[in-house]
Amino acid sequence: MQTETKAAFARRHGVNRSTVQKWQDKGLLVIAPDGMVNVEATKWNLDQRPAKYRGGTPHRSVRTAPQNVRTIPQEARTSPQDGPQAEEEPEGSLLIVLATLVGLVGKISAEAAVASGASMRVAYALDSITTVHLWNEAERMLGIPPGSVSGFETMVDKRVVEPAWGDLAAQAGEPVDTDAWDTFVAAHPMLQPPPA
Repeated sequence: MQTETKAAFARRHGVNRSTVQKWQDKGLLVIAPDGMVNVEATKWNLDQRPAKYRGGTPHRSVRTAPQNVRTIPQEARTSPQDGPQAEEEPEGSLLIVLATLVGLVGKISAEAAVASGASMRVAYALDSITTVHLWNEAERMLGIPPGSVSGFETMVDKRVVEPAWGDLAAQAGEPVDTDAWDTFVAAHPMLQPPPA
């Protein structure tokens, strides 16, 4: 069984760490007993999502956003037969503004933590904690059911801004040690998946 850290898994798939954390919250991420990501099992889970979210054709349709829930704004509602999420929406769109805020909150939190004298592992954890929790709250407010896939997820993922970790570490007077930071984040109680 091949395993790797969440950060390495995120890099391999071209997404940010917050997206990997959302996948864990949705039950898509398979965590090995040592706390690492089981690459093969997780890849299989991700392959089960609608083609729109991963390219190709799904083996079976699962975790699709309900089409009959009126509380989900049309911009955030998708189905496997829909085309790619339109990014040409007006800049004033509230969904784009909300997705942008969710994408920025982690960077702002990490920078504020270091400026306030916190350690890098705390700054790294706050980046994930604030992004994931605001993202979950935004989905709740939009009426997107927990564990479902939506166009809003794609909108946020494209807007997550990673802090300049090297610069922050220099400011904090610490070496860059993403493996140690990942270990701290993986064990943080605020980033554990919700009880089943």
